[in-house]
Amino acid sequence: MTATAWMLVIVVLAGIVCAWAGVFLVLRKGAMTADAISHAVLPGLVAAFWLSGSRNLLTGFLGALFAALLTVGLVEWLAQRARLRQDTALGLVFPAMFALGVLWVSLAYQDVHLDTDAVLFGDLTLAPFDRLSLNGQDLGPNSFWLMIGSLLIVSVTTTLLHRPLLSSAFDETYAKLIGLKPALANAALMTVVATAIVAAFTAVGAILAVALVVVPATIGLLWRRAVLGVTLIAIGTAAAAATLGTGLALQWDLSPAGMVVVILGSFYGLSVLFAPDRGWYARRLQAEQARVQDGVMALCAHLQRHAGTADESTENTREHLQSELGWTEAQTNRILSTAQQLGIIRESEGQIHYIGPVDSPTYPDKQP
Repeated sequence: MTATAWMLVIVVLAGIVCAWAGVFLVLRKGAMTADAISHAVLPGLVAAFWLSGSRNLLTGFLGALFAALLTVGLVEWLAQRARLRQDTALGLVFPAMFALGVLWVSLAYQDVHLDTDAVLFGDLTLAPFDRLSLNGQDLGPNSFWLMIGSLLIVSVTTTLLHRPLLSSAFDETYAKLIGLKPALANAALMTVVATAIVAAFTAVGAILAVALVVVPATIGLLWRRAVLGVTLIAIGTAAAAATLGTGLALQWDLSPAGMVVVILGSFYGLSVLFAPDRGWYARRLQAEQARVQDGVMALCAHLQRHAGTADESTENTREHLQSELGWTEAQTNRILSTAQQLGIIRESEGQIHYIGPVDSPTYPDKQP
């Protein structure tokens, strides 16, 4: 395979892994955990460099994973034992971990090329050239195998612990009552998320890794309510953004990670506008339909109240309805048209007559 093909495979795998793990994290309302992990792994990366003496991808991954799991463990411990909110525990742990890494770098490696770009941000364009060899045989990029292993961990864990993960995400008390162990499920979820993020940012960078965890899952929640549907849309969105963003970046000679994030942002913007039920356009239609329904109810009440009275001929006209009920001309036309389609009213010779169902609700007479 060419370097371009490997790069595309790696970024697509990163998108699938992060989006899959991100669905359960977003459902748990823990999206900021992804950002915290991406910063808190710095001391682990520095420790890996200290032990190995080089910026080896696999040792860096193991060191970062250890730091990520330590961060997750400390956060969970503080949340359970110290009875802190999870966001408060995150705010205590990850700045401390990041500061420890920064101090370690500044004190021990001032003359070594171990800056934030080297230890915190990956370079997707270089990922295909960091190869894994076994007995002299080239097995492909290290990043590819890291993503394959992470995909295996994410898929197996979320499949086996699907019910505990969902129950603990929505209601931990209920999960305990039915005999599940939400603490264990949460620990497994945090381990999966940490593995996905660390594996992804070693290849595609921390910013893209965090975006792939949070944005596709959020898009999935805009389009679907069932977890399976949310997961499929999240994975599809991440893969599509990874493919399109990488292709455009290569064509225009731009940063692939940055372009993928831009594409993800564009997908999210389109989802906010056009997603069914939860999108802006759908909510606007729902609000307009509700106004029309309320208008039809008010129309029925008005017509029934004046039916058979002396002023019926003057009250039940378009012009009078528009002025008395405060409708615009467009609102009046739409409400009357809807009422006619429903068979509630009949209009003839400028007069509007109520012929709808007997059990149609009416408003109380507000006249003194």
